[in-house]
Amino acid sequence: MIGIHVVSVKLDVSSNMTLSDDSKLYYYRTVIPLQQEDLVVVEARDVYGVARVVGIEVNDPDCVRLASKWVVCKVDLSDLMIVKETEAKMKDLRNKMEQRRQKVEEISIYRTLAKEDKEMEELLHDFEELRKCQSLRKDS
Repeated sequence: MIGIHVVSVKLDVSSNMTLSDDSKLYYYRTVIPLQQEDLVVVEARDVYGVARVVGIEVNDPDCVRLASKWVVCKVDLSDLMIVKETEAKMKDLRNKMEQRRQKVEEISIYRTLAKEDKEMEELLHDFEELRKCQSLRKDS
């Protein structure tokens, strides 16, 4: 026979996966190995709900009596967290690349114009000299 045990859970899980302090305690039967703080899907009236395991009840007849519904499954967010972290890193890199593209594009335009216009050539020369001085100050 499969080992059935009882877990106590709190159903009041918010969108950021935290419990409110006034969450009511419920008892559910399960055959799934669980630990405290695990997120689980449970039967709740005519729907399913997300709950956080707050206790593993071992051989407590009162808890067994109160547990009439079942834990459906354990929620595994690890793949989702990897996807979210990857998306955040990609967004950050895309922003950095766009900033760099704008700088490279800007100087490229100035250089192209400097080939056609003597005044732009002089302005660009002065600009690049100042940038070199600024770079030397940062390095020292």
